[in-house]
Amino acid sequence: MRFSLRLAAAVAASCWIGLAELPALGQGAVLKRGGLRLGVGALGHLGARESPDSSYVGLAAAGLGDAVARACFCEGWGVGVSTLGLSGYVKTDVVGGTGDLIIRNGLGGAGMLSLESFTSTSSTATSVTRLADLPAIKVTHDFRPAAKSNAFFESVVTIENEGFDVSGLRYRRVIDFDHPDTPFDELMTFRVQKTTGGLADNLDYSSDQWLATTDPLGSRGTPVVSSTESRDVEDAGPADQGALFDLVFGDLAAGESRRFSIFFGVAPNELEAQLALRAIGAEVFAFAEAGTPGGGSFGDGGVFMIAFTGVGGDPYNPSVVPEPGALALAAGLVLAGVPLVRRGRRR
Repeated sequence: MRFSLRLAAAVAASCWIGLAELPALGQGAVLKRGGLRLGVGALGHLGARESPDSSYVGLAAAGLGDAVARACFCEGWGVGVSTLGLSGYVKTDVVGGTGDLIIRNGLGGAGMLSLESFTSTSSTATSVTRLADLPAIKVTHDFRPAAKSNAFFESVVTIENEGFDVSGLRYRRVIDFDHPDTPFDELMTFRVQKTTGGLADNLDYSSDQWLATTDPLGSRGTPVVSSTESRDVEDAGPADQGALFDLVFGDLAAGESRRFSIFFGVAPNELEAQLALRAIGAEVFAFAEAGTPGGGSFGDGGVFMIAFTGVGGDPYNPSVVPEPGALALAAGLVLAGVPLVRRGRRR
């Protein structure tokens, strides 16, 4: 019953105008890096499968499961020019077993995207799209294993202007986290503020609302947990949560481009998640843990992450995170029956 109600809510709350089937199967790819897997769709969204009879992959790790390919992928992105009122966006919808993945506002028509190309290898993928209503705006999502941490895949996003000068350039990314241990109850942690206060320079808004449209000119909806709205927060919830990030880049003259990176990753526990985020110099991020103690304390049921660099924030460098060698000591203490206590943990 809960799944049915959630599905109905997702459909009712969506404000997408168009519907297109996923491009040909060969234009999606499941990227692999050790036990880490990332399903990348042709339009740069998450969600792909390796064969017609296999299950879809979102963001998964061996032994931990998939936190995106659950009841609703509800993942995607959009780019827009606010001064012209033009945007293009894509968001995946509900999957029925191994049936077709549906994408909203994917291909052709007003408010949609034009697919230029999609190429992939076993661990990389590159999606090139354009705004259907403003083809001079070209968006490339270049997925690759992150160089500084084995916990992540990195997507280098490049927005190019091959036409006339524009202003009000915006980008939105939305993801629904459904932790494998507690699919509709997550604890969410956000880090979006600079150490001096205020949001990262290119971050206009953030929250845990996964139902919002990916149209960067559209409604953001209301946060599921109010404390997640445009601020740093630890362990918000438990509730059915995700992450929404609105980025603003202002003017984009003809011939210019804007570049930043999005990281999608998984860590076996919270300590290793923090180390991985520090390694990549994450400026803005959110991560999901299981919402109940049954999912393991300290995120031991797995921590699923989305992070950004190149958006005008301060690189993450928490002084309370142990060095890698300390993790082995911590694990030994736990095995010996000595409890670990982390500041702020409510369990």
